[in-house]
Amino acid sequence: MIRTYGRAPYRVVVVHGGPGALGSMARVARELSRFAGVAEPLQSKFDIAGLIEELKDQIGRVCTRPVTLIGHAWGAWLGSLYAAAYPEDVTQLVLVSCAPLDVRYSGQIMEQRRKRMTQGEWALFNGLLFRLDRVPPDSRNWLLEQLGALLDKTDHYDLLPNGEDGLGQMPVNGEMYLSIWPEAEALCESGELLRQLRKIQCPVHVIHGEHDPRPAEGVTVPLHANNIGFKRHLLPLCGHEPFRERHAAAAFYTILENIIRNEPRRG
Repeated sequence: MIRTYGRAPYRVVVVHGGPGALGSMARVARELSRFAGVAEPLQSKFDIAGLIEELKDQIGRVCTRPVTLIGHAWGAWLGSLYAAAYPEDVTQLVLVSCAPLDVRYSGQIMEQRRKRMTQGEWALFNGLLFRLDRVPPDSRNWLLEQLGALLDKTDHYDLLPNGEDGLGQMPVNGEMYLSIWPEAEALCESGELLRQLRKIQCPVHVIHGEHDPRPAEGVTVPLHANNIGFKRHLLPLCGHEPFRERHAAAAFYTILENIIRNEPRRG
């Protein structure tokens, strides 16, 4: 499934996070559709190769290629892998709140979360994590929602109320998360993720909140070390979802608008 916003041609594609956070980029798509045609693919496959090919099909059906590809969190990894596999389809790549590309930075995420929780919250968080892959599939979505409520405190700075901004968000798909994320972690731990990213041929933008427990250095340092050119945009007073942050949303959308309006043209 792929949703469209604004008018054709659809040359901007937003890729949701999770894995399994379907519809989480709907608010971004709606905002950008003020001046651009935007497509929002919704993932349905349960392995990375399948997701890349599904994204290829979705973009091919509704978009005018090459596109500006904007991925949030897990979607930044998926967007990167897509740009590496199909460089002719992507004119520029935007990594929003990307997870560390080098496993050596991953431990900092839980360290920062622990510091931002009470002892009771930390115990609850770890208990929910322990149960996640031990409960029946129909209970996993609920557990992920409870984890998400705890992470609203640790991963964000000052969230705006959802209100109508939450329209388009779908229930978290716990089965998708548990199927894809271990494969994604293994890809990062083996170094294969970065090996694939070296194939990217388009300009890369990194947008990251300074309050995000995922360190920006976990993205920028590996990119630099692997000779992958990029432009960095750091947002103060901003956590993991810039589009929901009271002090950063306006700046976030201004950055994206400038990137899209200055899209390099090929041929």
